[in-house]
Amino acid sequence: TIVQEMQASFQGQDMTTTLKQMSPNLLVNEVSMAAMGTVFKQVFDGEKGYMAQMGQKQDMPAEMVEEMKSKKGLFEELNYLSDNANMELKAIEPVDGQDAYVVSIETASGSKTTNYYDVETGLKLKQAETVKGPGGNEVTQETTFGDYQEVDGIKFPFTMSVPMAGTKIEFSTNSVKVNEPLTKKDFE
Repeated sequence: TIVQEMQASFQGQDMTTTLKQMSPNLLVNEVSMAAMGTVFKQVFDGEKGYMAQMGQKQDMPAEMVEEMKSKKGLFEELNYLSDNANMELKAIEPVDGQDAYVVSIETASGSKTTNYYDVETGLKLKQAETVKGPGGNEVTQETTFGDYQEVDGIKFPFTMSVPMAGTKIEFSTNSVKVNEPLTKKDFE
């Protein structure tokens, strides 16, 4: 299990994100804002999921459920080979002044991602993911990672820049807990 708490500021409001994950594919992502409480929650219990935003709850779309079901662990890179993902080393490109291996990945389910790994450390610096945007058009979203710190022998990025509502949100991690006691009830 992994429990991660992150802070950010969005449109002048302080925001806290709590991400809980349990192997193989259980997930809770809860976003709260000061004076507003929980403004977004995404839950997947291994079989089905939902998203709730500003009091409106809806089931996850079938396509998203299938993608979530296909996940087999907390670190997706560990399963690319066994999941028959098509991977290709494309090039070495600079990312924030560091040379990075550019690796394109297409999973058996058809999702497309390009990951950028630091040539020296092997740590992921950036992820460009192709997703369906409004109107069904494919859109590429880039997330960058930095300030890796070791927690229980595993390196986690303590800064992330994530696209949201047409802008980039800079998240800083407050805490990461590995093997935190969680149960199926935490994912309801």
